[in-house]
Amino acid sequence: MPTALDWKEQHRALGEATGTYERAERGIAAYEERVALLRSRIPDLTVSYLSLIGETPLLYLQGPKAWAPARILADAGVQRPADEIVSDDTFFKALSLEVLPELKGDVLLYSANYPGISPEEISSVRSLLANPIWQQIPAVRAGRAFEVTGAHWETFGGLRSAQGVLDDIERLLLPLA
Repeated sequence: MPTALDWKEQHRALGEATGTYERAERGIAAYEERVALLRSRIPDLTVSYLSLIGETPLLYLQGPKAWAPARILADAGVQRPADEIVSDDTFFKALSLEVLPELKGDVLLYSANYPGISPEEISSVRSLLANPIWQQIPAVRAGRAFEVTGAHWETFGGLRSAQGVLDDIERLLLPLA
């Protein structure tokens, strides 16, 4: 399924196709209820979200075609820096190392793994995390850079992944309130 489509609509369509539509609706309702509870507890901090896997870091943006975890951040009431909110269909921006210290989020969430990650990708991520430029990112300097669960954030797979993203939000952001 295309990743830029709304994951909830995909979940409903899958439920319809497999005769489990009511179950799919109950799952989405449970998600919505959990999000409503989280919204009231989210700290007043801005959050940037990066993927460190691949040739260059990717900054995931908030907008109409946002990658599902970025949409979930918005659903949960997580604020993003103004320059990470778009009105077009862009859902990520490739960043050079030199601009990483310009990230404006009070908190940095980053994914650095996923099921099946290659040894080369692991080496690349480790090199980036050891690079002095990484230490210049304001959220890193403030001790507010946290690795998220790649299985949910990198290889998003519907409702289970949505709940996993919410688990990370609770685990990493709520203690900062």
